[in-house]
Amino acid sequence: MPLRVVRLSVPLPDIEQRLAADVTTERREELREAARQIAGGEGVGVADVVLPNDRPVPVVAQQIMTWLGWV
Repeated sequence: MPLRVVRLSVPLPDIEQRLAADVTTERREELREAARQIAGGEGVGVADVVLPNDRPVPVVAQQIMTWLGWV
């Protein structure tokens, strides 16, 4: 079965803003992990396509489904 990989790209300041609404120890840990992954370039080069995840979920989902040829 062929595998197609979509990487959703979000700048760290946007991640910080999204997580700020739920200030818990877990969220702070998730932010540190996101920063570490971004700094380390984790996932770079693995995806078939990289899409910005800075739009509403239905818009991003539609773009992914279109790219896959599902719609």
